[in-house]
Amino acid sequence: MEKQAYSPTEAEIKRSHFKNLVSMALADRKLAPEEIDMLRMLGVKHGLSEEELHNLLFSRAEMGEHHPKSGKDKIIFLYDLVRMMLIDENLSSNEFDLSVRIAGLYGYGPDLIAAMINTYAAGTTSAEARASILESLDRFVKALPEGSIGTGTNTDGTFSNSAS
Repeated sequence: MEKQAYSPTEAEIKRSHFKNLVSMALADRKLAPEEIDMLRMLGVKHGLSEEELHNLLFSRAEMGEHHPKSGKDKIIFLYDLVRMMLIDENLSSNEFDLSVRIAGLYGYGPDLIAAMINTYAAGTTSAEARASILESLDRFVKALPEGSIGTGTNTDGTFSNSAS
């Protein structure tokens, strides 16, 4: 009898993403008020209760073990990590290294993280700017051939596919 591969639920993937966000917030060994606010906001967005938020925040959570399945979700989750990394306006090498490690688990390289950092740092904090970035990321993901890895940006700031 063949054993079926375990497939995590959507809730498990979101909890893992939240663990990664907590790990990112704690990577510089400081938890800024802006990071706590962002964790609360994203926790609510992902359907976590206040108790779950508290438990994950104070449990010294390791990195999440479940990863999003779609390329679009991977990009959105990585962008959340970049936002968490930069929200306190202090980029530590530990934060960058963690984001690159998670990007690698998702199948992307450090160039994508660098492009996201540059895009975010260019003043993309408004809801309108974030929507524009996510549209650009969505176009990037849709342009990827199956199994390819996108790691760069075009001169116009949109993401390019390294496999092309």
